[in-house]
Amino acid sequence: PPRSTLFPYTTLFRSVKLVGDEESIKEAEAQVKELGDFLMNYVIPLLANEIRNNMAYPSDSVSLAKFFHSRGVNLRYLGYVVKLLNNSKPFIKDLMIREMIVRSTKHILHAFLQTLGEAQTSEGISHFLNCFIRGAFMRNFNHPSGIPCESHVPEQFGLTPTKLWDSIDEKVKAQFHYELQKEEFQASEYALPALRLLCQKTGISIREIGRASCRERV
Repeated sequence: PPRSTLFPYTTLFRSVKLVGDEESIKEAEAQVKELGDFLMNYVIPLLANEIRNNMAYPSDSVSLAKFFHSRGVNLRYLGYVVKLLNNSKPFIKDLMIREMIVRSTKHILHAFLQTLGEAQTSEGISHFLNCFIRGAFMRNFNHPSGIPCESHVPEQFGLTPTKLWDSIDEKVKAQFHYELQKEEFQASEYALPALRLLCQKTGISIREIGRASCRERV
């Protein structure tokens, strides 16, 4: 990528104030930028090539994180790797997109829970997860009549399926520099695995899941 596009991906200078005289600070910043160039122009493309050439094949969230970290790459670069893979390795691309969605949703859930009282926590979590699943199917459903799929999930705690997924889109873009396309996350295949992963990452236990489909009412 062009040199000017590299450092939206680097967050070091946002939260760290370097100590020293002006010359030493400039030298330190130059070294960090050089490392950033190396990461973006060599390390990450090499990681993507390993996947493309079947030298690595992460199959779940744990092996994906282990693969990235073993190459010295933070998972915030998932979006960049997805772009490099383009249309190759669709299973791994789907895995990475699912990981970005779940990690972003986890942050949104934590912020959502802070707005609830203790007595509302259980009901709030249930509603949040309903919005997550229902919203995923709504994004994929295109009725022949052109009528949008109904939510059937009433607004509670200021949250609806559409509002939640709008927030997920924004969070993925901010955290991973990747713009989700509605068709990239196939709810029929990946909604329940994503829900399970989200619960694992947040410590939520689900006793029962009811199945619902997005269909026309008759």
